[in-house]
This record gives sequence, C-alpha cells and structure tokens, in this order.
Amino acid sequence: MNMPKPDGSPLKKYLLIAAGLVSLGLGVIGIFLPLLPTTPFLLLSAFCFIRSSKRLYNWLTGHRLFGAYISDYLKYRTIPLRTKVFAVVLLWTTIGISILILSNAIVRIALAAVALGVSLHILSLKTRRPGKEGGLAGLTFREIEPRDIPELLDLRTMVKENRLSMDDLIRMGITEETVAARLNSTYKGWLCQGQNGRAAGFSIGNRADGEMWVIAVLPEFEGRGIGRKLMLLVQDWLFKFHDELWLTTEHDPGNRAYGFYQSLGWREVAVENGHSRFTIHKPV
Repeated sequence: MNMPKPDGSPLKKYLLIAAGLVSLGLGVIGIFLPLLPTTPFLLLSAFCFIRSSKRLYNWLTGHRLFGAYISDYLKYRTIPLRTKVFAVVLLWTTIGISILILSNAIVRIALAAVALGVSLHILSLKTRRPGKEGGLAGLTFREIEPRDIPELLDLRTMVKENRLSMDDLIRMGITEETVAARLNSTYKGWLCQGQNGRAAGFSIGNRADGEMWVIAVLPEFEGRGIGRKLMLLVQDWLFKFHDELWLTTEHDPGNRAYGFYQSLGWREVAVENGHSRFTIHKPV
C-alpha cells in the first residue's frame, strides 16, 4: 500500500480515522474470538488510516502482532472465502442489532452506511483458492554467477511493475558487462530457479552502502514467497556490514511492491522526483 495525499476535508479525515479505529477494534476482538475474522478488519483499518493518518498507518503496519496479519495479505493479495463470508455475516449481525436498539435515525443511517462500505471493501478483496500459495516447493536458491547475467537481464524486462525494456537498461548503463563488474566488486545476489532450471526471480545488494539494488520476480511465480525469500537473503548479508539498509522505488499508490516492502518492515522516509526511499534497521 502506498500513502496517498490525505483528503482535504477535515470531516472526511476524522470519519476515516473513526472507521479505522472501529475496524481495528473488531479485528482485535477477532484475535480472541475465533468466529470473528481478523484480517479483513485490519485491512480496512489500514485502508482508512492510509487516507487519513500516516502516523496511525505506520503504527498499524509496523505493529508486531497486527502487522503480521497485514503482511500475510500483502504476500498473497487474497483472503480465504470462509473468512470473507464470516466477516460480512458477523458485521451485519452486529450492526443490525445496534440499529434495532438505537432510536436516533441519523446514527442508524450512519451505521448502515459504514456496514455497507465495509462489506463492499471485504467483498472486493480477491479470494484465495486452496493451493494458491504454491510455496517454495520445487524451487532452489543459490548465489548469482556470471553465467546467469543474460537471463537475469531478460527477466528484469518481463516483470509486471517498474518494468524496463532492454533499451532502458542500456541507457541506465546496465549491461552484461557492467553487472558482471558490480558482482566482482561490492555487489552480491541470489537467484531462484524453478524445477526446469529457469530463473524465477533474483535479488542483488551492495555492501558498500547498504543498498538493496534490485529485486525481480516473474509474474507467473508471484504469490509463492519467492520475493520475500530473496529479499531476506540479501538483507541478512547486508546487515553484516550495515545497521541500516535502503532502497528506492516508484512512488505509485497502486504499486504492489510498495506494500511488499512494508510487509517486510521497510519504512518510507522520503519522496523525491516521483520515487520513494525506504529504509530498514537491523533487528536488535
């Protein structure tokens, strides 16, 4: 998730914060009450906070407990059907009882509107089908070797987001020769291979300054935890040399990578010329 500019209306901001807090409360209850699903309500809280309060959004996504539920969704971008059904049914049951008890017409209308909005949000989330995750079974991870470079450059041109053509890479000075030179200096990377030996993704970091230089995963391998594994391999290596790591990415509200980085604990610290700078600190 990215951080869009807060809405200019103070009323809308406070309504979003209120809705986010209510949803957060329901999510917390769900942790202790098995029948009440937690993830959809925490996602709704994040949805509300990201449009009203960056401080609350960062607190929620960075929370040791709550952040884990959001991280799981960001990893697969789906929610089980059973969870969605329970969320909507229990939501309307709770709101329906409140509407019957309360006599204030305005409050009743407001509650119904909130319930409708929450329901639409939950139903808009993609449904996770059994076996969708795929996992890392049948995949291998190893350090990048010079012979891998041509395939990795081709892979970089086939990703969904932040896609670069081969001409773009050449204009940026990224060629087989320059990548080989970097890997022979302060850069190091890891490659993920499928059962057929084809590269599914890769990541490279620079120990000189602690930069996560690049990570890329083919679209057909997304949602299996490959990107997460590749990120952690480079992070663990870079943390041997630095207490703080950094990366830059396009500042795009619809960019899946933005939420992916946040799910791993990276935090946006600056935005400049359309690019976000993220940092992460070495765990204590």
